[in-house]
Amino acid sequence: MQHSEKKQPVSVKKLLLILIGSAAGLAVLIAGGTYVYLRCAEAGRDRDEALRTERAQGDAARWVQEKYGFTPEIIDVSLEQSGALFDAAYTGNAVVWASDGDVSFRVRVADEEARCGDDYQKQEITDALLQEVNRILPGGESLSAWFSDLGETGCYFHEKYTGGNLRSLLAEHENMRFVVGYVNTDFADAPDFPLLRECEVFTELYSFDSAHHLQQAKERLGWFEGAQWAAVLTGGCYVRQDGSEPFTYHLTDYDDFRIMYTDSETAAPGTEPAPPVVTADNGREIVAHFREEQPRTDLAEGNTHGWKVVADKHAYYLFYPVPEGDEQPLHFEAVIEAESASEQILRYHRNMYRYGDYYVLECSSYPIQRIAVIEGAQT
Repeated sequence: MQHSEKKQPVSVKKLLLILIGSAAGLAVLIAGGTYVYLRCAEAGRDRDEALRTERAQGDAARWVQEKYGFTPEIIDVSLEQSGALFDAAYTGNAVVWASDGDVSFRVRVADEEARCGDDYQKQEITDALLQEVNRILPGGESLSAWFSDLGETGCYFHEKYTGGNLRSLLAEHENMRFVVGYVNTDFADAPDFPLLRECEVFTELYSFDSAHHLQQAKERLGWFEGAQWAAVLTGGCYVRQDGSEPFTYHLTDYDDFRIMYTDSETAAPGTEPAPPVVTADNGREIVAHFREEQPRTDLAEGNTHGWKVVADKHAYYLFYPVPEGDEQPLHFEAVIEAESASEQILRYHRNMYRYGDYYVLECSSYPIQRIAVIEGAQT
């Protein structure tokens, strides 16, 4: 009589090992498949980006050739995208950096030709705008020019400037801002600038107290802010759509500082604002405490000029004179003690950048309580 072998039951331990092994194998398959998918997707994106970049380069070269008659050297391409980081989509627009061998410029290419443009002639157009201003009020020099496209960001002109079409070129843009500097010029009888008004070019005229300070302002590239130069200005004039309006900055001397309020409620129009309550205190001790609290601060070693207690609650600019010397840094560092909305005292440091003969600090983040200027501290 034959006896059938009795099957031994699979132990729980073995069953768990089998399940774990199966799960691990499945995970490897899934991970491998995901990796292959992501690599393929990445390769597809790279291929699409390369094709779009090549197309943008060709479109930019053709645009320049047809508009100006030369073939530019392509330097770089930036494809415009919209959407979230991992779900960004190409908009069909691109910015191409190009050169004619001497001048670098940008070309904006788009699916719609009306949205294409370049800034190759920006300096020439700015010079023509300055010539129009000087025709009415001679002696001005350009400090800043900004042209913002209709619905776009950046300065791109669609039409070619030919010398007699300045008005139509300006009509292509909105949010235009033009800043012109003069030396010891009185704007009390502000002249009319018809072209600026009719084309809505937001224009600011500033009078510097010396040609040296005007030259310093010209050498500082970027956005020009009149309030930062207020200590070396003798006046200004706004040119708006409804006419010209002269103005004057009001500064108050106090101790080694000059102070200018930016809150219109601090003084009646045409009057000097009252200085804030300022007293001397132990600056070195406070700065040492600041360094203990924030040992990793990049505040450099220097000589503490003095600690100033400022009780005023309004926003203002603080002007600290540049110490005498042939070579002074672009900025000093100032330790600031401010009171937050919750009445918590915050200590931090900010750079005071040089504008003319002064280092300037805009005090507007919190109501400032105390400021210490550290001479010799620079980064």
